[in-house]
Amino acid sequence: EVIDTLSLRNIDAATVTVTQTDPVDGVVLTEVIDLTEAVGDWWEYLYYPIVRATDALVTSLLPYRNATCTVLIDNTGGTATCGLFVVGLSIEPGGAEYGATDGIDDYSLVEADAWGVRDIVERDYSDDAEMTVEVLTTVSPSFRRTLASRRAIPTLVILADERPDAQYYGLISFRRTFRFFDSDIFVVTVKGFT
Repeated sequence: EVIDTLSLRNIDAATVTVTQTDPVDGVVLTEVIDLTEAVGDWWEYLYYPIVRATDALVTSLLPYRNATCTVLIDNTGGTATCGLFVVGLSIEPGGAEYGATDGIDDYSLVEADAWGVRDIVERDYSDDAEMTVEVLTTVSPSFRRTLASRRAIPTLVILADERPDAQYYGLISFRRTFRFFDSDIFVVTVKGFT
């Protein structure tokens, strides 16, 4: 089937290379993602440790039904790992408004004894995000049905293609506000997994 999006999450690697090959046209797309995060100035370049992104996103796959996609996760000198790999066809119902929020739900345990000494047991956490999306009224009914059909199915939500750190995988919920002019407002919430 046709796909246009690949998402790699919780990866430990230096680069990710995606190659799309069609049996007739040959290699139609090659994208190399350098996971080394940019530095802001010379001080960071000289003194800060190298920091790598832990998420990668490719949304530029071409609509070739019989193409093969090869993903190479490379961590030269170490073991490359990938926690989650999601593939699929995206929908773009509208644009996210400024002011989207994200954060974590921390499941760590912090308890104080009778003398106020805190005992901390570090546990896992999960991502959560909330975004407001403006959707044309002509698309709104279809988008609502799509969201409702995914209510108990883990779903990838991408806030912005150019921000791999703004992708969320989890269970979605939503509220719709009717504006009755040319667009409706959806507030979409994603509750991630640990």
